[in-house]
Amino acid sequence: MRGRIREKIASFFPENRNILLICLAIFMSVIGFGMIFPILPTIAADFGASKTEIGLVATMFALTRTLTVRPFGALSDRVGRKPMLIYGFIGYSIFMGGFAFATNIYWLYLLRAAQGFASASVWPAASALIADSVPKERRGRAMGYLGMSASVGIIFGPAFGGFLKDLYGVQVPFIITSVITALIALLIHMTIRETVVREANGLNTESLSLRQRTFGWIKDDYEEIRMNPYARTIFSVLLGGFIFNFAFALIEPLLPVFAEESIGATATQVGFAFTFAGIVGAIGRPLAGNLVDRIGRKKPMVFGAFYAGVTTIPMAFIRTPFQMIGVLGIRALGWAMSDPAILTLLTDVSDERSRGKTFGLYQLATGTGWMLGPLVGGIIYDIRGPELAFLFTAAGTLLAGMLLLTNVKETYNGGSNNV
Repeated sequence: MRGRIREKIASFFPENRNILLICLAIFMSVIGFGMIFPILPTIAADFGASKTEIGLVATMFALTRTLTVRPFGALSDRVGRKPMLIYGFIGYSIFMGGFAFATNIYWLYLLRAAQGFASASVWPAASALIADSVPKERRGRAMGYLGMSASVGIIFGPAFGGFLKDLYGVQVPFIITSVITALIALLIHMTIRETVVREANGLNTESLSLRQRTFGWIKDDYEEIRMNPYARTIFSVLLGGFIFNFAFALIEPLLPVFAEESIGATATQVGFAFTFAGIVGAIGRPLAGNLVDRIGRKKPMVFGAFYAGVTTIPMAFIRTPFQMIGVLGIRALGWAMSDPAILTLLTDVSDERSRGKTFGLYQLATGTGWMLGPLVGGIIYDIRGPELAFLFTAAGTLLAGMLLLTNVKETYNGGSNNV
């Protein structure tokens, strides 16, 4: 079985050079991002921040990302995927380095907000570039590999970051991350092939449109989706993405603080918990991607949402670091199942002229969830403790699964000949 999987991967990537390179870039960037993920909340706590203020640090990132991800996604349809990726990773490098010199909570707010702009530039362009590069019958596998590259980065990043913090202090992980993301920008500049043919004066026209109309695109996008034969499916995926990510974000940014304060976990143990979740995701995403190409998009998407909701419930009863590591790993399979299916479905219902915008809209929906979730979760944590926040997360995830089950229409029947 493992031999067949290795053979499929080995035959897939040489035929899809862009996918190999963008997956490598995402892998390297997530290593860097994962290194600082379990550290940042504890730095905020050291500055004297409350749980609500720690949640606000994550909210600042989601706020700027949400406001810009759809315009940046549309811009990648016009000026190309490659420039947006380069600018985004340069921004990541600068802002990550800034964390090493932060002296109070307000610097954390500012730097996380700035990171949101960089993220909005990278992710719609990366997802659209992957979709541009493969035919419909191989999109699930391609999206699975994109998710796998992020999950493999999570395997190494948090544990490595926690280890570096315990050994050398908080500045070193941020400086190393800054260097990694700068190298990624150089790698993309030298190796990625552009998939968008730029129109004459495309950059100027798009920039002018964005300045003149600001939020006029909201009505245009609504009307465009409404005319799509899969309108109900698209709206349901956008709403489901918001609910899913809002519920997830209620607790995720506060987990390192909960782990240290409530169950006595070290930074290294917190890092290993996220590492185990990354291992599960790395194994599950390419398998889920292949399944999406075999049986369609809807079933893996719905199953993943329900599975993630059910396996979140035990988090309210975690009492030891070992239990935390196990529950986070088991729960990660739900995300691994849903992500490739959702991204592939969005590719199915859009064309190459609007693919970046479509991914931008989805990430706007998910980003809104991430913007509101940490703040609400921090308030719940401060008032009633973490257990209630965990149960709210489980309920929200199950609600998203029910919405997808009842409203999403299958976009691809699959077939064994596609694998």
